[in-house]
Amino acid sequence: MNGQTATTEAAKKDFGSLYNTWTLAEAAEENTKKRCLMLGLAAEARSRASQAALNIETASKTYKQAVAAIHQHKVRLRAIHEATKLQITEGKTPGTSPSSANHAAILFKLVQSNTQACKMSTGGDSDSFNGNKPKFSQLKNIKLTTLANIHKGFATTTLSIASATGGCPNAQAVTDIQSRLAGCQIAAATTTTYAFSTLKATSDKGQIKADIFDAATENSDCHKTIRNLLENAGPEAKLQKAICDGLKTKQPVVQPLRRSSGDSLAALHSIQLFIRNCDADLQSNADAHSGPQAEKLKRYIKEAYKKHTYRI
Repeated sequence: MNGQTATTEAAKKDFGSLYNTWTLAEAAEENTKKRCLMLGLAAEARSRASQAALNIETASKTYKQAVAAIHQHKVRLRAIHEATKLQITEGKTPGTSPSSANHAAILFKLVQSNTQACKMSTGGDSDSFNGNKPKFSQLKNIKLTTLANIHKGFATTTLSIASATGGCPNAQAVTDIQSRLAGCQIAAATTTTYAFSTLKATSDKGQIKADIFDAATENSDCHKTIRNLLENAGPEAKLQKAICDGLKTKQPVVQPLRRSSGDSLAALHSIQLFIRNCDADLQSNADAHSGPQAEKLKRYIKEAYKKHTYRI
Protein backbone atom coordinates (compact mmCIF):
# COMPACT_ATOMS: atom_id res chain seq x y z
CA MET A 1 0.00 0.00 0.00
CA ASN A 2 3.02 2.26 0.23
CA GLY A 3 3.49 4.57 -2.74
CA GLN A 4 -0.07 4.13 -4.02
CA THR A 5 -0.60 7.89 -4.24
CA ALA A 6 2.67 8.69 -6.03
CA THR A 7 1.08 9.06 -9.48
CA THR A 8 -1.62 11.39 -8.18
CA GLU A 9 0.96 13.37 -6.20
CA ALA A 10 2.85 13.98 -9.46
CA ALA A 11 -0.37 14.97 -11.24
CA LYS A 12 -1.24 17.41 -8.45
CA LYS A 13 2.18 19.01 -8.77
CA ASP A 14 1.73 19.30 -12.54
CA PHE A 15 -1.68 20.95 -12.11
CA GLY A 16 -0.02 23.54 -9.89
CA SER A 17 2.63 24.18 -12.53
CA LEU A 18 -0.01 24.62 -15.24
CA TYR A 19 -2.02 26.94 -13.02
CA ASN A 20 1.02 29.16 -12.51
CA THR A 21 1.82 29.14 -16.25
CA TRP A 22 -1.67 30.17 -17.33
CA THR A 23 -2.10 32.70 -14.53
CA LEU A 24 1.13 34.47 -15.47
CA ALA A 25 0.21 34.33 -19.17
CA GLU A 26 -3.20 35.85 -18.43
CA ALA A 27 -1.63 38.70 -16.47
CA ALA A 28 0.60 39.57 -19.44
CA GLU A 29 -2.17 39.25 -22.06
CA GLU A 30 -4.03 42.34 -23.28
CA ASN A 31 -6.66 40.63 -25.43
CA THR A 32 -9.79 40.11 -23.31
CA LYS A 33 -10.99 37.00 -25.12
CA LYS A 34 -7.58 35.34 -24.79
CA ARG A 35 -7.49 36.28 -21.12
CA CYS A 36 -10.82 34.49 -20.62
CA LEU A 37 -9.42 31.35 -22.20
CA MET A 38 -6.30 31.40 -20.03
CA LEU A 39 -8.32 32.09 -16.88
CA GLY A 40 -10.59 29.17 -17.77
CA LEU A 41 -7.61 26.86 -18.18
CA ALA A 42 -6.09 28.11 -14.92
CA ALA A 43 -9.38 27.53 -13.10
CA GLU A 44 -9.56 23.98 -14.49
CA ALA A 45 -5.99 23.27 -13.34
CA ARG A 46 -6.74 24.61 -9.86
CA SER A 47 -9.95 22.56 -9.66
CA ARG A 48 -8.15 19.35 -10.62
CA ALA A 49 -5.34 20.09 -8.17
CA SER A 50 -7.92 20.44 -5.39
CA GLN A 51 -9.62 17.20 -6.42
CA ALA A 52 -6.26 15.42 -6.52
CA ALA A 53 -5.43 16.69 -3.03
CA LEU A 54 -8.79 15.45 -1.72
CA ASN A 55 -8.36 12.04 -3.37
CA ILE A 56 -4.85 11.73 -1.95
CA GLU A 57 -5.99 12.68 1.54
CA THR A 58 -8.90 10.21 1.48
CA ALA A 59 -6.87 7.29 0.14
CA SER A 60 -3.81 8.05 2.29
CA LYS A 61 -5.89 7.94 5.46
CA THR A 62 -7.04 4.41 4.66
CA TYR A 63 -3.57 3.28 3.55
CA LYS A 64 -1.94 4.72 6.68
CA GLN A 65 -4.45 3.01 8.96
CA ALA A 66 -3.73 -0.32 7.28
CA VAL A 67 0.05 0.13 7.40
CA ALA A 68 -0.14 1.19 11.07
CA ALA A 69 -2.20 -1.91 11.93
CA ILE A 70 0.31 -4.11 10.10
CA HIS A 71 3.24 -2.52 11.95
CA GLN A 72 1.45 -3.03 15.27
CA HIS A 73 1.00 -6.70 14.42
CA LYS A 74 4.67 -6.98 13.47
CA VAL A 75 5.53 -5.79 16.98
CA ARG A 76 3.32 -8.56 18.39
CA LEU A 77 4.98 -11.03 16.02
CA ARG A 78 8.42 -10.07 17.30
CA ALA A 79 7.23 -10.71 20.86
CA ILE A 80 5.76 -14.06 19.80
CA HIS A 81 8.95 -14.90 17.91
CA GLU A 82 11.08 -14.28 20.99
CA ALA A 83 8.65 -16.28 23.13
CA THR A 84 9.07 -19.34 20.90
CA LYS A 85 12.73 -19.43 21.94
CA LEU A 86 11.85 -19.91 25.62
CA GLN A 87 12.53 -23.26 27.28
CA ILE A 88 12.08 -24.66 30.77
CA THR A 89 15.22 -25.91 32.48
CA GLU A 90 16.53 -26.63 35.95
CA GLY A 91 16.92 -23.70 38.30
CA LYS A 92 20.28 -23.93 40.05
CA THR A 93 20.04 -20.85 42.24
CA PRO A 94 21.76 -21.72 45.55
CA GLY A 95 19.41 -21.96 48.54
CA THR A 96 18.38 -24.02 51.55
CA SER A 97 16.26 -27.14 51.30
CA PRO A 98 12.94 -27.41 53.20
CA SER A 99 13.22 -28.09 56.95
CA SER A 100 11.81 -31.57 56.68
CA ALA A 101 13.23 -34.94 55.75
CA ASN A 102 9.97 -35.71 53.98
CA HIS A 103 9.94 -32.67 51.67
CA ALA A 104 11.99 -31.50 48.72
CA ALA A 105 11.83 -28.50 46.38
CA ILE A 106 12.94 -28.65 42.76
CA LEU A 107 13.46 -25.35 40.96
CA PHE A 108 12.59 -24.65 37.33
CA LYS A 109 13.19 -21.56 35.26
CA LEU A 110 12.54 -20.18 31.80
CA VAL A 111 15.59 -19.53 29.65
CA GLN A 112 15.97 -18.16 26.16
CA SER A 113 17.61 -20.64 23.83
CA ASN A 114 19.01 -20.20 20.35
CA THR A 115 16.40 -22.58 19.02
CA GLN A 116 13.67 -20.77 17.08
CA ALA A 117 10.58 -22.09 15.37
CA CYS A 118 10.88 -19.66 12.49
CA LYS A 119 12.91 -16.70 11.29
CA MET A 120 11.57 -13.17 11.11
CA SER A 121 11.95 -11.95 7.54
CA THR A 122 13.49 -8.58 6.75
CA GLY A 123 13.49 -6.26 3.77
CA GLY A 124 16.76 -7.68 2.50
CA ASP A 125 15.60 -11.31 2.45
CA SER A 126 14.88 -13.17 -0.75
CA ASP A 127 11.34 -13.39 -2.10
CA SER A 128 9.37 -15.37 0.48
CA PHE A 129 6.70 -16.05 -2.14
CA ASN A 130 9.23 -17.82 -4.39
CA GLY A 131 8.02 -15.87 -7.39
CA ASN A 132 4.40 -16.84 -6.78
CA LYS A 133 3.18 -13.54 -5.40
CA PRO A 134 -0.54 -13.66 -4.53
CA LYS A 135 -3.11 -11.30 -5.98
CA PHE A 136 -3.65 -9.10 -2.95
CA SER A 137 -6.84 -7.65 -4.43
CA GLN A 138 -8.29 -11.19 -4.25
CA LEU A 139 -6.98 -12.10 -0.80
CA LYS A 140 -9.71 -14.29 0.72
CA ASN A 141 -7.89 -15.13 3.95
CA ILE A 142 -4.51 -15.13 5.63
CA LYS A 143 -2.80 -17.07 8.38
CA LEU A 144 -2.54 -14.87 11.43
CA THR A 145 -0.40 -15.60 14.48
CA THR A 146 -2.22 -14.43 17.59
CA LEU A 147 -1.14 -13.70 21.13
CA ALA A 148 -4.12 -15.65 22.47
CA ASN A 149 -2.96 -18.84 20.74
CA ILE A 150 0.78 -18.56 21.34
CA HIS A 151 0.67 -21.26 24.03
CA LYS A 152 -0.43 -23.80 21.42
CA GLY A 153 2.95 -23.58 19.75
CA PHE A 154 4.98 -24.70 22.76
CA ALA A 155 5.98 -28.32 23.08
CA THR A 156 6.04 -30.19 26.40
CA THR A 157 9.31 -30.03 28.31
CA THR A 158 10.49 -33.43 29.51
CA LEU A 159 12.59 -34.04 32.63
CA SER A 160 14.12 -37.46 32.08
CA ILE A 161 15.37 -39.41 35.10
CA ALA A 162 17.87 -42.15 34.35
CA SER A 163 19.71 -44.80 36.39
CA ALA A 164 17.31 -44.69 39.34
CA THR A 165 17.54 -47.54 41.86
CA GLY A 166 14.24 -48.96 40.60
CA GLY A 167 10.53 -49.04 41.24
CA CYS A 168 9.57 -46.46 38.58
CA PRO A 169 6.44 -47.18 36.49
CA ASN A 170 7.40 -49.51 33.67
CA ALA A 171 5.34 -49.11 30.48
CA GLN A 172 2.32 -48.01 32.50
CA ALA A 173 -0.30 -45.35 31.82
CA VAL A 174 0.70 -42.14 33.61
CA THR A 175 -0.65 -38.58 33.76
CA ASP A 176 0.69 -36.30 36.49
CA ILE A 177 3.93 -36.03 38.48
CA GLN A 178 2.68 -38.34 41.21
CA SER A 179 1.83 -41.16 38.81
CA ARG A 180 5.03 -40.70 36.84
CA LEU A 181 7.22 -40.96 39.96
CA ALA A 182 5.12 -43.49 41.86
CA GLY A 183 7.43 -46.12 43.40
CA CYS A 184 10.61 -44.52 42.01
CA GLN A 185 13.60 -45.07 44.31
CA ILE A 186 15.96 -42.32 43.36
CA ALA A 187 17.34 -41.00 46.65
CA ALA A 188 19.87 -43.79 47.16
CA ALA A 189 21.03 -43.88 43.56
CA THR A 190 24.29 -41.97 43.33
CA THR A 191 24.34 -42.47 39.56
CA THR A 192 20.86 -41.05 38.92
CA THR A 193 20.87 -38.35 36.24
CA TYR A 194 18.34 -35.70 35.25
CA ALA A 195 18.05 -34.17 31.79
CA PHE A 196 15.68 -31.56 30.39
CA SER A 197 14.59 -31.67 26.76
CA THR A 198 12.13 -29.54 24.83
CA LEU A 199 11.08 -29.96 21.24
CA LYS A 200 11.26 -26.88 19.03
CA ALA A 201 8.20 -24.67 19.26
CA THR A 202 5.90 -24.79 16.25
CA SER A 203 4.62 -21.30 15.53
CA ASP A 204 2.02 -22.46 13.01
CA LYS A 205 -0.03 -24.04 15.80
CA GLY A 206 -0.61 -20.56 17.15
CA GLN A 207 -2.09 -19.36 13.86
CA ILE A 208 -5.70 -18.83 12.88
CA LYS A 209 -7.28 -18.49 9.45
CA ALA A 210 -8.28 -14.84 9.27
CA ASP A 211 -10.85 -13.84 6.65
CA ILE A 212 -10.21 -10.75 4.52
CA PHE A 213 -12.51 -10.74 1.46
CA ASP A 214 -15.79 -12.58 0.97
CA ALA A 215 -14.47 -14.26 -2.17
CA ALA A 216 -11.20 -14.60 -4.06
CA THR A 217 -12.43 -12.31 -6.84
CA GLU A 218 -11.81 -8.72 -7.85
CA ASN A 219 -13.97 -6.07 -6.14
CA SER A 220 -15.23 -8.51 -3.52
CA ASP A 221 -16.58 -7.00 -0.30
CA CYS A 222 -14.86 -7.43 3.06
CA HIS A 223 -15.81 -10.66 4.80
CA LYS A 224 -19.10 -10.41 6.67
CA THR A 225 -17.39 -11.04 10.01
CA ILE A 226 -15.36 -7.82 9.80
CA ARG A 227 -17.68 -5.41 7.98
CA ASN A 228 -19.16 -3.73 11.05
CA LEU A 229 -16.62 -4.02 13.84
CA LEU A 230 -17.36 -2.74 17.31
CA GLU A 231 -14.94 -0.34 18.97
CA ASN A 232 -13.84 -3.04 21.43
CA ALA A 233 -13.03 -5.58 18.69
CA GLY A 234 -9.78 -7.47 19.17
CA PRO A 235 -6.50 -6.44 17.50
CA GLU A 236 -6.65 -9.31 15.01
CA ALA A 237 -10.15 -8.37 13.78
CA LYS A 238 -9.10 -4.72 13.48
CA LEU A 239 -6.05 -5.80 11.50
CA GLN A 240 -8.19 -7.89 9.14
CA LYS A 241 -10.55 -4.94 8.56
CA ALA A 242 -7.68 -2.48 8.04
CA ILE A 243 -6.04 -4.79 5.49
CA CYS A 244 -9.32 -5.26 3.63
CA ASP A 245 -10.06 -1.52 3.56
CA GLY A 246 -6.53 -0.77 2.40
CA LEU A 247 -6.64 -3.32 -0.40
CA LYS A 248 -10.12 -2.22 -1.48
CA THR A 249 -9.07 1.41 -1.76
CA LYS A 250 -8.01 1.91 -5.34
CA GLN A 251 -5.13 4.15 -6.32
CA PRO A 252 -6.56 7.69 -6.54
CA VAL A 253 -6.91 8.79 -10.15
CA VAL A 254 -7.26 12.29 -11.58
CA GLN A 255 -7.47 12.95 -15.30
CA PRO A 256 -4.32 14.75 -16.48
CA LEU A 257 -4.61 18.13 -18.15
CA ARG A 258 -1.29 18.28 -19.92
CA ARG A 259 -1.40 17.37 -23.62
CA SER A 260 -5.16 17.94 -23.73
CA SER A 261 -6.64 18.62 -27.15
CA GLY A 262 -8.97 21.42 -28.10
CA ASP A 263 -11.72 18.83 -28.53
CA SER A 264 -11.29 17.40 -25.03
CA LEU A 265 -11.21 20.85 -23.41
CA ALA A 266 -14.23 22.08 -25.39
CA ALA A 267 -16.19 19.06 -24.15
CA LEU A 268 -15.68 19.99 -20.47
CA HIS A 269 -18.75 21.58 -18.87
CA SER A 270 -16.51 23.51 -16.48
CA ILE A 271 -14.59 25.12 -19.35
CA GLN A 272 -17.79 25.78 -21.32
CA LEU A 273 -19.42 27.53 -18.37
CA PHE A 274 -16.34 29.58 -17.46
CA ILE A 275 -15.76 30.87 -21.01
CA ARG A 276 -19.47 31.63 -21.49
CA ASN A 277 -19.57 33.67 -18.27
CA CYS A 278 -16.22 35.41 -18.86
CA ASP A 279 -16.46 36.34 -22.56
CA ALA A 280 -18.86 39.26 -23.08
CA ASP A 281 -19.61 38.10 -26.62
CA LEU A 282 -20.86 34.75 -25.33
CA GLN A 283 -22.74 35.73 -22.18
CA SER A 284 -26.04 35.89 -24.07
CA ASN A 285 -25.91 32.10 -24.62
CA ALA A 286 -28.73 30.70 -22.51
CA ASP A 287 -27.28 27.19 -22.37
CA ALA A 288 -23.52 26.63 -22.26
CA HIS A 289 -23.77 22.87 -22.63
CA SER A 290 -26.35 21.95 -25.30
CA GLY A 291 -28.10 23.38 -28.30
CA PRO A 292 -26.87 25.42 -31.30
CA GLN A 293 -25.37 28.18 -29.16
CA ALA A 294 -23.47 25.65 -27.08
CA GLU A 295 -22.08 24.00 -30.21
CA LYS A 296 -20.88 27.40 -31.38
CA LEU A 297 -19.22 27.90 -27.98
CA LYS A 298 -17.48 24.53 -28.22
CA ARG A 299 -16.15 25.33 -31.69
CA TYR A 300 -14.86 28.65 -30.41
CA ILE A 301 -13.02 27.02 -27.49
CA LYS A 302 -11.53 24.36 -29.78
CA GLU A 303 -10.25 26.87 -32.34
CA ALA A 304 -9.06 29.38 -29.74
CA TYR A 305 -7.03 26.71 -27.95
CA LYS A 306 -5.40 25.59 -31.20
CA LYS A 307 -4.14 29.14 -31.73
CA HIS A 308 -3.19 29.56 -28.08
CA THR A 309 0.53 30.20 -27.46
CA TYR A 310 0.46 28.49 -24.05
CA ARG A 311 -1.37 25.29 -24.97
CA ILE A 312 0.10 22.18 -23.39
